[in-house]
Amino acid sequence: MRVDRHLLEKYWSGHCTPEERAAVEAWMAAGTPDEAYPLRAPDGEQALHGTLWQRITDEVAGQPDEASAPRPDEIPEPSTPRRRSAKRRLWLRFSVAATVLFTVSLLLYWGQLPTQPRRTALSAYVRHDVPHGRKTKLTLPDGTTVHLNAGSTLRYPARFDEDQRHVVLAGEGYFDVMNDADRPFIVSFGKTQVQVLGTRFNVREQAGLGICVTVEEGRVRFSAEGVADTLLLTANMQGIFTGDAMDHATVNSADFTGWTQGTLFFNAVRLAEAIPELERWYGVRFTLKDGGLAGYRIKARFDNAPLSTVLHDLAFALDIQYTIKDKEVILYK
Repeated sequence: MRVDRHLLEKYWSGHCTPEERAAVEAWMAAGTPDEAYPLRAPDGEQALHGTLWQRITDEVAGQPDEASAPRPDEIPEPSTPRRRSAKRRLWLRFSVAATVLFTVSLLLYWGQLPTQPRRTALSAYVRHDVPHGRKTKLTLPDGTTVHLNAGSTLRYPARFDEDQRHVVLAGEGYFDVMNDADRPFIVSFGKTQVQVLGTRFNVREQAGLGICVTVEEGRVRFSAEGVADTLLLTANMQGIFTGDAMDHATVNSADFTGWTQGTLFFNAVRLAEAIPELERWYGVRFTLKDGGLAGYRIKARFDNAPLSTVLHDLAFALDIQYTIKDKEVILYK
């Protein structure tokens, strides 16, 4: 994927897809720009760019041009090191000056000089990965607390920008956002964004349904790339992005946030949809020996239950059998 100015603007505004974000970060980590991409100084900085270039040309003005250069038959053989040394010094002086111009151009582009607002450096980002079978609780730089479910990842700057607080989530997270009217809190999840000022809500990708945002308190704005509709959600409302459309429903938010207190809840979901959640929760792998089991429906609630209790109750409710081998659970009739 080619990195251009438009893609970089999308990246800094938080509107990139995961693939686009990965491409930009790989490009920046490489340390050298794509030769096909011209790094131009932003508007308002062309005068500075021109001044620097003029200084470079002034530095090398002592080099003869084509009109005044001697003819080939007048050029003596380079018999002394002194002649070569002079040429080398001239070339090095030009190279260093050009390097200065290129470096300043990069600084101007990335906004490190006072002529452009400062951006958060990529190296200042913090990333938390939660393995299967575990959960964690974080406190962000602004005081916002985040519960991350098993198999989830959160990325955020070590220091938030002055105009917004932007984090990137994959998996499932519950946010208790510190109120700040001057800096909206934005969660990017795939192609969607959740924007709030101060509230409590849950974000997750639910198998067979899509990306779900459930509000426990306050209000959030839920939007997605390529979809005109924007949802304004309040307490006990859930917004759903199916990949090409937005929808909403009224729910009991406790059913979707109880996992932060150790509650595992299934509301008449297919066994095939429940298995990924069980695998993340307990850090094991499930195998259906009988494919027909995938369509079985589960409606259950488990409070801080060990895996053995969950398997016993599922076997009884669905009239199935199970075997545990190492870290694999095999379900069969």
